Amino acid sequence: MVRAVLFDMDGTLIDTMDLIAECWSQALKAHGYSVSKEDIYRAAGLPAVTIMKMYTGVEDPELHSSIRSYANKCFEERLKSKDLLFPRVKETLLELKKNGLLLGVATSSSCKRARALLAQAGVAELFDVVQCLEEGMSGKPEPDVLVAAIKKLGVSPREAIYVGDSLVDCIAASNAGVKFVLVARSWSSTSSILGSGCGVLAVIEDVAELPRVLKQAP
Repeated sequence: MVRAVLFDMDGTLIDTMDLIAECWSQALKAHGYSVSKEDIYRAAGLPAVTIMKMYTGVEDPELHSSIRSYANKCFEERLKSKDLLFPRVKETLLELKKNGLLLGVATSSSCKRARALLAQAGVAELFDVVQCLEEGMSGKPEPDVLVAAIKKLGVSPREAIYVGDSLVDCIAASNAGVKFVLVARSWSSTSSILGSGCGVLAVIEDVAELPRVLKQAP
C-alpha cells in the first residue's frame, strides 16, 4: 500500500529545466567550455558539482565557484518573469493530500535553493518533508536524499513512490528500493529510461495522472 509520494523538483514539479540548461551552458561557455543545452539535459538530476566536474574535467574549486555564480545569476535574473509550476501540479498535490497521502520532495539541489523555489511557487506548505542535499550526502543517482526523506516520513521504501523526469531519478529510486513513476518531458529519453532496467512502474505525461496511477499501484 502506498502511503507516501516523493517528488523530484526541477523538471517534475518546477518548470525550470530549459532555464537550467540554458544558464549552465552559458556559464560553461563563458569559462571556455563548449557545452550545449542538450549536454546539460543529459545530466538532468545530477548535483551541480558533478555537472561541473563532468564538463570541465578538473576539480578546481575556484573555477567551479565562478561557473556556479555565473549560472546562478543567469537563473535568478530570468526566473523572475517565469511561471514556476507545471500545469495542474498544485491541484494534484492538494488532491493527494486530501486522499491522506504523505508528500515529500527529494532533490539534489541545495537546501537554500529548494526551499526558496518551492516557497516562490506557493507549494512549500503542502509537503511533509523537503529533503535536499545536506552535508555528507551524495546526490542522485545515489539514494541518500530518498532514504532520508523516507525515514523522516516514517514509512518503509515499499510504501513510497518517487516521481521524476530523468534516468538519474529512476536509478536513485531503484537504489532506495522505491517504486518509480516517470513524468515524460521533452528532454526525457523515455525509451532509454525504460530500457535501462531501473524499473518504471508507470509513464505519465502530466502530474495530474498520478491519482489514477496510485489507485492501480500494488
